[in-house]
Amino acid sequence: ELIDSSYSLLDATTGLTKTRLPADWVVLDLRTGSIRLGNDKDSVFSYDAFRVFWRIALDARLFGEPRAEKYLRRTSSWLIQEWQKRGKLPAVISKVGEGRAKYESPEMLAGVMPALQNLKPEIASAMEGRLQASFRDGIWFDRQSYYIQNWAWFGTALLQNYLLPFKQSRLNSH
Repeated sequence: ELIDSSYSLLDATTGLTKTRLPADWVVLDLRTGSIRLGNDKDSVFSYDAFRVFWRIALDARLFGEPRAEKYLRRTSSWLIQEWQKRGKLPAVISKVGEGRAKYESPEMLAGVMPALQNLKPEIASAMEGRLQASFRDGIWFDRQSYYIQNWAWFGTALLQNYLLPFKQSRLNSH
């Protein structure tokens, strides 16, 4: 039920933004069950929402969930078009597709690249290249940022199939 309701919620939120990207936060009206965007700050795609792509890509990879591939196809268009136009993604993207940050987020690249691996492998590869170009002495980008370190590892692990042994051990335990 949790998986079904999660995909239903994700599907419902895709129509809330012009980009079809998930928002960092949405508001659930407990009386009506309706879902809407919150304030302008929370309705962007950035540090909270990019994690959806990694998690859905994980669901597709580990469990072959057909809704995962469908969701990724339906919601990745803006990211693909932006990358093809500019060769980068802004760290904060408004609900109408405006870049709200002049910088790029390595965490976002790491979270999104596995989701694009089957859709646009050349873009996923370019994102991985950008991420790996910063890898020095076992550290990506900023040594002080655990968030970058974690997401760089999560994205790289999923993209390069380091998580497949987990799948094998999980499947063999049932």
